Formats: sequence, C-alpha cells, structure tokens
Amino acid sequence: MVVRASAAPPADKEEREELVDKDVEYAEEPKPSSGGGMSWQRAAATMIAEIVGTGVLGLGYAAARVGWGLALSFLLVFGLASLFSSMLLASIHREHPEVESYQAVAALVGGPRARCWTAVAVNMSWLFVCPYYLMASAHSLAVSFWWRQDVCYYQWALLSIAAVAVPAQVRSFEGISSLSAASVAAVAVALVVMGIQFVAGGVRDGGEPAAWAPPNDMTVWLAFDSISATTFAYQGQSMLLEIAHEMENPRRDFALSIFAAGFGLIALYAGAMFLGYHYRGATVAGFLPDSLADG
Repeated sequence: MVVRASAAPPADKEEREELVDKDVEYAEEPKPSSGGGMSWQRAAATMIAEIVGTGVLGLGYAAARVGWGLALSFLLVFGLASLFSSMLLASIHREHPEVESYQAVAALVGGPRARCWTAVAVNMSWLFVCPYYLMASAHSLAVSFWWRQDVCYYQWALLSIAAVAVPAQVRSFEGISSLSAASVAAVAVALVVMGIQFVAGGVRDGGEPAAWAPPNDMTVWLAFDSISATTFAYQGQSMLLEIAHEMENPRRDFALSIFAAGFGLIALYAGAMFLGYHYRGATVAGFLPDSLADG
C-alpha cells in the first residue's frame, strides 16, 4: 500500500481565513504596470498621430500608378495587416503587462542580446526616417508660403527643426497627447482645405483620368512603388507598447484604442487617396499639396 502524505489542515478559523485571503489575492488579475492616465480616446489619437505622416499626402500618387482596383486592395489589405499586428502587441501586453516597448518584448523572448539588437533596429529606423520628415515639412512650408521665393529650402528645413525643438523635449506620450491630437486635426484640416479646392475646381482635364483598371504603362516597379508607399503610411507600431504603458487601464482599453486608430487610419487614407486620384487622375503630384494652384 502507498500512503500519500497531505498537508495538515489549518489549525483554526483565523488561519483558514488568512489562506483564503491569500488565494483571492493571487487569483486577481495583474494590475497594469503603467502609472499613466491616458484614456482610450487620447491613446487612439496619439496612435494616429504617431502613424500618420507625410505618407498620407502621397497616396493619391500611389493610386495613380496602379489604378483604383489595386490601390484600394493595397490600402485595405495592408491596413488590416497593420491592425492584426497591432492586436498581437495588445495580446502580448495583456499576458505580460510589464513590457513597455519592443525592446522589452525582445528581452522577454531572447534575453539581453535580443533587447540590444532590437533597440538598435528601432532607433536606426527612426533615425533614417527623421530626415525624410524634415524635408517633407520644409516642402510643406515652401508650398504654404509660395510667395516667399527669397527663402531657400534649407531655411525652411531650419524653421521646421526650430518648430519641433521644444515639443521634442517632452519625454512621455501622455505629455504630448494634446499636441498629437492637434497634429491629427491639422492633417484633417489640410485635407479638407485641399478637398474644397479640388471639388471647386472639378476633375482636371489632361492626362489619364482615374480608372479601376491598371494603366497601360504600369510596370512591376511602379506597382512595387505603390505597395511601398501604402505600407509606409501604416508604419509606426514600434511605439504602441510605449503608448499602452502610459494608459490609465491598458488591459481593458489598449485593444479598443488600436481598433479605433486602425479603422480611423483606413478611412483617413481612403479619403486622401480619393481626393488626389479622383480629381487629378494620372497627373496627381507625388506630394498632394503640389497639385494645388498657387494662391
């Protein structure tokens, strides 16, 4: 006969109650590691501001390279792929609420060396993108103040750097969430203003009009250019975990913020693509404001 030893029962009522309290404590869901206080609405606006960049102003040109059929397919497929990958991050954060960045996830999976290489990859990607954003900002200023022909391109770039120098010192997403909302509003206002101009001017004659079928001169490289422009417009997931870390209740609201931001991006990009390609056809500029007439 095999006798199995078992733990002795608690001696008294107080000891039993203490054990029950400990079991309840352990059974509770882990609290979010964030000390932040962003609501899901502010977090969604911050995500959109983090992802939306100058790429939105090139989607009309990307559509003109391949036609409506492929352009809308790229927009929807890569938008849903971006949403799916973001939801994977939400799942990781739900199971491991202590992670606050890509680097932390890499350390969880591969240790310190993986964390180091991931940090290098993320920082280098943003380092390479930064000059592009500065040039696009300088270009936007030059288009906005077209009558200032005496101002050189590098001077517009210096003004762009000066404009972001102070906000760049803020070290939290919660701290810049208001500016992020203003950034999203500025993009929306710019698209509305351009939309009014395009609608008032009507569909421009000259060149091939917007069509569902790919243009006759489409090549593999032009299709690849359209794909890369669309995927670039959705780039930005590397900062989502940092945003979650500063939310009030990321375990409950992180996925909701991702859904709101994801479908908001698809709608915004579809609108920008429609304005450029529908009203300018194959002649739409690679940078949408260049399609506007001076004044």
